Amino acid sequence: MLLHFDSKKATQAAGVVLRHLGKRTTRLRLLKLLYIADRTAIQQRGHPIVGGKVVAMDNGPLHSPVYDLIKGNHIDEPMWSRYITTEGPRDLVLSEEPGVELLSDYEINLLNETADRHNALDDYDLSVATHAFPEWREHERRGTSAVIPVESIVKAVCEQDEVHEVLQELRDKAVVDDLFSRATT
Repeated sequence: MLLHFDSKKATQAAGVVLRHLGKRTTRLRLLKLLYIADRTAIQQRGHPIVGGKVVAMDNGPLHSPVYDLIKGNHIDEPMWSRYITTEGPRDLVLSEEPGVELLSDYEINLLNETADRHNALDDYDLSVATHAFPEWREHERRGTSAVIPVESIVKAVCEQDEVHEVLQELRDKAVVDDLFSRATT
């Protein structure tokens, strides 16, 4: 199952994190914080904030489409770059406010809380902390990226008796998102 990815919503989520961190952070930190917030949202609410394909890489799990936006390899990169610019080899800067209309109050608060909770960790330690996630350990392949199925994330964060229900809700949402995206194109 592949979760819907909305580039505009992902840009807004990244904007919330960047604003909270003083409008500047590293690529690695942003990617990790977005993943951790998504993981928590799945655990608490049964669905992610950002969604999209998640991969296990050497530095931990991340959203592949967000990474592609950062690298300039995504079709919506011009929209991303209007709000978030790269400075040097590692830093991202919030250069213009992308708004928050696609984010709920819960999602905004969770993104801010996630940034606060991990503030004391440097980038290396934040990356290492994500190596403890069972879904990363299960799918990590040194030197390459491997898809982490959403089922693995749900099994890692939800109570065993909730897994089936959460997965069914995510499948149903994926069908609705697919139908909606076809209707708007």
